[in-house]
Amino acid sequence: MSPELKGKTIFFFGAGASAAEGAPIASRLLVEAFKQFPNDGKIRLVKEFLREFYSNDCSNEASIPTFEEILSPIDICLQKQEQISSKWNYDKLTELRENLIYCICSVIHEKLLENNKYHVSLTNNLLQNDDDWKHFAFISLNYDILLDNALVKLGDGSKANPVDLDYAASFRNEGTDWRSPSERKVYLLKLHGSLNWLFCPTCNSIRITPKEKGVMRIFTHSEVCEKDGSRQRALIIPPTFQKIYDNPFLVAIWHKAERLLREANRVIFVGYSMPESDVHIKYLLKKSLFRTEGSFPKIIVIDRKGKNRKSAEYAVYKRLFGQIDYKPIGFEDFVVQARDFC
Repeated sequence: MSPELKGKTIFFFGAGASAAEGAPIASRLLVEAFKQFPNDGKIRLVKEFLREFYSNDCSNEASIPTFEEILSPIDICLQKQEQISSKWNYDKLTELRENLIYCICSVIHEKLLENNKYHVSLTNNLLQNDDDWKHFAFISLNYDILLDNALVKLGDGSKANPVDLDYAASFRNEGTDWRSPSERKVYLLKLHGSLNWLFCPTCNSIRITPKEKGVMRIFTHSEVCEKDGSRQRALIIPPTFQKIYDNPFLVAIWHKAERLLREANRVIFVGYSMPESDVHIKYLLKKSLFRTEGSFPKIIVIDRKGKNRKSAEYAVYKRLFGQIDYKPIGFEDFVVQARDFC
């Protein structure tokens, strides 16, 4: 790391980083859910909707609609408080939407039970020295807790100078299951939520389940808020063209992300394809990284091995940022070389 570094290096994580640990890419989530849990009642309802609304019997993986294609019309219908038919009314569509979120959570939970070697190697590589924590921050669009758990290990009380994880969020179980971060902290801002955050819509609070994808307990055990007995919700923004970021905790996290990006002198995108549906992300990036004096932060893009400057990923980054440093080396090799990019 350069000794003259003044601003932060922001690592911006997409699904490609988690894919290296075994997570399915977004376009495979629904297919994997159908394969892994064929007899699950929640998934049967999703298949029923695909048969009736899309005339799709789910027998051909290539023809199964994407999450965006399924969720977007459902979200529009719910926002307009309309219904598709007498059967697929507002309540049924609300249940269907929750079941689709369950598909995401269950697949990620099943696929990522143990794997975490690359994320641990990355954090150990980046945070070797006593003051390295001052120079790095992470922004992630992934629901999984691979990076979370890797950063939590840095706060191990047995370390001489532990570094805490800071989500830029307050949890109702701070002081018991979770300790407030000290001044020695590294930010991890999860713009699309997380599988270890349980949101109570009554007391308007979130509970964190450290090192555990606790959201699954909402679906499997109907776990309620310990303060008021209300049914909790998964605080994740699913893939849809109708993304809504009005949850107050996510609003605060987005504001913090904007402030950190404004301070950054380099942003390293890792495994993020910049899909068309992420219009809010693109706005955040362009607004936060724009510099009136013309000194634009350095943009580094880590893409999959085998990609090149003819790829769609390169084209979209080039259109958005102009000058970029494009590195199709894959997440596995990036983990080893990460400090060289800082």
